[in-house]
Amino acid sequence: MLMIDPGSVFAITRSTPFFFLGAAKYFKKFGIFTKYPYINNNLFIKKYSLGINSIFSKEDSKNKEMSLHEMLAQDDFRNIIDKVGKDSPIFILVSKATSDLLAICKQNNWNLIGPSPDIIQKLDSKSYFRSLLKKMKLPSIPSLTISGNELLKISYQKINEQIGKKFVIQDHLGKTGEKTKTMFISTQGEFLDSQQLIQKNKLNDSSFIISKYISGIPLSMLGCSTSKGTLTGFLQFQIIDSIDVANTNNAKGVFCGHDWGKAQEFKIVEAAMASTVKTIGDYIYTLGYRGLFGIDFIFDSQNCIALALECNPRYTGSFPLFSLIEEMNNSIPLEFFHLVENTSQTYSSKLINAHHSTNVFSFSHLVLKNKFEEDIVSDKDIPSGVYRIDNSNNLQFIKSNCGLNELSPNTFLLINATHNYRSPIAPNKNIAKIIFPISIVNKDNELIPQVKNICNSFYSNFR
Repeated sequence: MLMIDPGSVFAITRSTPFFFLGAAKYFKKFGIFTKYPYINNNLFIKKYSLGINSIFSKEDSKNKEMSLHEMLAQDDFRNIIDKVGKDSPIFILVSKATSDLLAICKQNNWNLIGPSPDIIQKLDSKSYFRSLLKKMKLPSIPSLTISGNELLKISYQKINEQIGKKFVIQDHLGKTGEKTKTMFISTQGEFLDSQQLIQKNKLNDSSFIISKYISGIPLSMLGCSTSKGTLTGFLQFQIIDSIDVANTNNAKGVFCGHDWGKAQEFKIVEAAMASTVKTIGDYIYTLGYRGLFGIDFIFDSQNCIALALECNPRYTGSFPLFSLIEEMNNSIPLEFFHLVENTSQTYSSKLINAHHSTNVFSFSHLVLKNKFEEDIVSDKDIPSGVYRIDNSNNLQFIKSNCGLNELSPNTFLLINATHNYRSPIAPNKNIAKIIFPISIVNKDNELIPQVKNICNSFYSNFR
């Protein structure tokens, strides 16, 4: 059993305790903090030696927004850490380090696990990443970075000449929302609408990236920059903008899950993708980056090439399932190397050799969001656990937990993504994650009927 013992480690998450299930097994002292108590926490409690702690009680809540650094600044948080972690160094684990989190950790003499926030911020920029791809002569989509003011002055014809007749306008950091939503342009009228939106929302000083629109398959691959070279993960098929689990009326590019079985259909570009990920990983290591990152690609089937789109310098939505699948493939997970690199632990090169990127399993997961236009609530709690669909098309609870290899084709593992279904849940907020032991996307890249039925059964519990 691989173990890391830097001190007492506390993971902080605004989502379910399930997210850090993979990391928990590597630390002798590991606890987790969430905003509120989660339904059926006993699904995870045995994995966390320092327990699952909540900032607020369930009764306080209305699914209030709170950033991780705001959670970290709470007196209750510091009091628990002082009590259970006072005899050893304190390490804070988050999905993505920020300057605010780092400042709080420094004030309290805690150690933040993860790369420097300055490097993360740089890699988060789509424009920086695209310039990096050009510099390294890696396959990428034609694009240009432009200010809001310049975008208001440039002509539709000029963009056609430089980029193409169909193009996409995005915030250069990839922010999405009513003011910074992704805009797909194929006519001069649509371009004029985008200019009006920028003017209306006073985004003249913002930066945008304009990219050629390429219709293709969304793929991705994880990497991990280490002192012994960059490791790569196996191919991932991304489920994007599924109307069965998300509201795509006012947002595009909504992440809805992965299908690792479906990914096998695109093995032809896996080696080339791995080469790109390794090249990027080796370079960002020289900048001081250590640990996990993900690269999103678009597979251009017409030219049989995978083009890199953006870098996600953090834990991605693949976790913790990706780590659990790696273990089933008898590989040391990328996550382990992320953790040892960012806690300054030494490890043998033999462990690097024990990592491989071969996957023989067809697992999938779906992120179920509020796909409706208004807030929704449920009249009952839906505990995490193993389910099936009964003869009346209702969710049937089987048991609270099981290993992935125990799931059968007609069962699935449901994980709560909100602490309280009885409180209003806003549109497109995460509600649950469902894990399937099968491929769930058909040849038309849509969810198979069996899975659509499961989603409908789940949503029938809300009003």
